[in-house]
Amino acid sequence: DYAASGNDLVYGAIKRVTWPVGACEDVILDGTRPLGDLAYLYSVESDYYQRLRGGYKTGQERVWDDVLLTACGYHLDVIDGNGVKDFLKGYRFAFTSEFNLRRDRLASLVDWVKGGGTLFLTAGALQYDEFNRPLGFDAAVGISREPFDYHQPKKDETFEGCAAPKGYQKSSGGKTLAAFDSGAAAAVSWP
Repeated sequence: DYAASGNDLVYGAIKRVTWPVGACEDVILDGTRPLGDLAYLYSVESDYYQRLRGGYKTGQERVWDDVLLTACGYHLDVIDGNGVKDFLKGYRFAFTSEFNLRRDRLASLVDWVKGGGTLFLTAGALQYDEFNRPLGFDAAVGISREPFDYHQPKKDETFEGCAAPKGYQKSSGGKTLAAFDSGAAAAVSWP
């Protein structure tokens, strides 16, 4: 604790750096930050189950999602599962690669989507609840996806330290917005 050290030089330097912030603290604390362009839906439950599987796919995806969206000029706000009900309503767009979501948050998320919110999902997203049981998100919003086959690379495999899916998650009933050279859908939109 330098301030209590009795060293006037150190204490004086700390005071010169911190006093301007303290002087405007009331103004700063009364201010609000505008919402970002979109929200990233974060799930602690996904972290837990990823660690049990011996991998950390969503951690890597979160980083790359943020890098991609920032590079595209979007400001990303992170909302945890607790914020679905209270905070997601302020956004028109949300994005997630999380496998798990608490079941008691499902109705709020479904209502938000059905109320006009646009939710971008990566393969395998929102398929399980907090106990790693099927969540029922797809049925609740009227989409259909095949099960996602998660694959964590072995030590002798290299995939830039990330988890590698064994193929892509197929979906039906939507409009294909973009496709891979093979013809498989890369981006799908549902009405």
